[in-house]
Amino acid sequence: MKRYVENQPCSLVARGCIDDTAQYLLTLWQRTSGVIESPNLFEGVAPFFVRLSGHIPTNDSPEILFVGKHSLLGRSAKNARRSGNDRRNFFDPDYRRMVRQGFEQALWEPTCQLIQDSFETDVGPCLMTYDRITLSWKAKQTQFIFSYSRLLDIYPLKRQSHQALDHDHSRLLPNQNLWKQEDHPNEDHFHRL
Repeated sequence: MKRYVENQPCSLVARGCIDDTAQYLLTLWQRTSGVIESPNLFEGVAPFFVRLSGHIPTNDSPEILFVGKHSLLGRSAKNARRSGNDRRNFFDPDYRRMVRQGFEQALWEPTCQLIQDSFETDVGPCLMTYDRITLSWKAKQTQFIFSYSRLLDIYPLKRQSHQALDHDHSRLLPNQNLWKQEDHPNEDHFHRL
């Protein structure tokens, strides 16, 4: 089984090298210092990420609490959104142990990773390559991890059924109006990078 994880500098996200959604989440995290003060903080962007527990087990990834319908996991394994069982079971235990460290690091600072792994999608096993930004937010005394992934490539590992995965929604459309005026990069922002 082919697996690969490479840490990337978060400056790639800040410069817009991933996509607008990743850049928006990083800017939102910086503006709020990772603190959720309003229940509407993630309005419009929540369908694009996965929320995990802030508790990182010793030998496993954190529990998956919420799967956005437009997140990479929500589009690839639609049952993950409705599952009442431990959603980590959608992933191989070896993979979960391998990505655990990135989640732990995200408790202290934003992380950006390039990941490749095989995954059992709705239409069969596929080799997926994606970028992922992982951020930690606190609501009162409870810590959560938010993960946003952008699909770069998908390769079927077996002959797939006639239905195709819905990966057309991997990014927000340009005018989704998620950016608040203070979040928009200005000319001065680019001179600091």
